[in-house]
Amino acid sequence: MRVCLRTGGVDRVCGSIVFRALALLPLALFGCGGDGVTSATSSTPAPDVATQVATTMKITLTLPNWTLTGTIDDTPAGRDFASLLPLTLALEDYAGTEKIGYPPRKPMTTGAPAGAKGTTGAIAYDAPWGNLALFYRDSEYADGLIVLGRLDAGVEALDGGGRAPVVISRAAPR
Repeated sequence: MRVCLRTGGVDRVCGSIVFRALALLPLALFGCGGDGVTSATSSTPAPDVATQVATTMKITLTLPNWTLTGTIDDTPAGRDFASLLPLTLALEDYAGTEKIGYPPRKPMTTGAPAGAKGTTGAIAYDAPWGNLALFYRDSEYADGLIVLGRLDAGVEALDGGGRAPVVISRAAPR
């Protein structure tokens, strides 16, 4: 069924019932003041920061002599990595820029960027190699590198050769 709105004998808007319903949707959702201007007030107050949904997850990385904190981003790869926690890995140095360890399974990479630069403090997953990477120095762009989050501080604890065990877990709520 077609609907035509006429103004002064001229068809201004013609379309289907669906078009008409879509055209009226903003009025139905947001209302209209008596003067034809959309109201700036709402009967429902905007949520404050405390009630908004968290978009990140805090984690703790426990090494033999250090405890670091980090943040995992709310992305499909980040959420899938978080599902592996708690996780114990044997970290080893790689290329003087990062510590790497191999999780028990590969996190999901669907929808992730094609690659990224390894920046100091980045927590990343290197899809081609299947390892978690904790960067303590900047590194070049790498295809398949997916940034999962960031270390909050203490990156210097990772600098240096050798192997080290790490336990990565969700941080206790404050």
